[in-house]
Amino acid sequence: MSGKVKIAAMAAAAAAVIIALIAAAVIRMDQSMLRKQCELYFLNETKTTLIAESREIKYENPNTLSVAMIEALIDGPQNKSCKPVLGRKTKLLSVDLTQPGSIIADFNEDFISGDEAKDVMAVYAVAKTLCTIDETERVKVTINGGDITTANGTLIDFLSDADINLSTDTNTDETRSVVLYFNEKGTEYLKGEDRTIKVTDQMPLAYYVINELIKGTENEALSDVISRDTQLIGVYITNNICYVNLDVSFINKNSGSEKKQELAVYSIVDSLTELDNIARVQFLIDGKKVERFGKMDFSKLFERNLDIISW
Repeated sequence: MSGKVKIAAMAAAAAAVIIALIAAAVIRMDQSMLRKQCELYFLNETKTTLIAESREIKYENPNTLSVAMIEALIDGPQNKSCKPVLGRKTKLLSVDLTQPGSIIADFNEDFISGDEAKDVMAVYAVAKTLCTIDETERVKVTINGGDITTANGTLIDFLSDADINLSTDTNTDETRSVVLYFNEKGTEYLKGEDRTIKVTDQMPLAYYVINELIKGTENEALSDVISRDTQLIGVYITNNICYVNLDVSFINKNSGSEKKQELAVYSIVDSLTELDNIARVQFLIDGKKVERFGKMDFSKLFERNLDIISW
């Protein structure tokens, strides 16, 4: 065997040994990792609420479990029925575990997409996911060490599991009774219509209420208020405020007289505030606040309007 062939054979053997050593080290490292079956929260197929995906998470020690779970959120779901909730450019900068029962997760600016509805859902997903860790009572999300606020200036502070409890904001019963407000024919008032609606999946009840309003009234004494071409993107609820994210079709299809616009807005507001967990409503168009809807200040928080209801 020539010298060159011998050298090549020796190099190949050495490489094989190195590869074997690396593989053995990786196996040993993997065997030394802790494992935990966790629930990670992603968007559902219609991107209107969060659903859990069960995933085995590997981590080095209890202090790194939260980091591993967040990195799994960034990597995205494995279940095709789930959709990513964090952008792939999102980077976890730090996790603060110094306060007992609390976690502060700090991200880079790519955590913010510019779509407020999506961004709040992302905060919810992180908090909901980390709250599944034993002894974790509350979670806060920050960006480059700074607080996150909604379009109306509301601080998104620490969130507990109860603040975003899907069993509270969603319903598993087959039917629910709600009150929907439509225009009383021949008047400029709204009147309530009792309706029993079928709940088929893990959606906030508010989502069903708005879609029922879009479908229209079933009472001959009432008339529809919202155009059936209106598209609802999604809803989320925090601090008893319901954020209603509508497609621009709401503005385009429901414009007209001031009274028509007022009825359209308060048909939604008064119907939603019938629900126990909603006191005020913030409208978003394509995820952002819009200053005006006709002459109406559309950026404010809307409260229940009793004066527009016919009793």
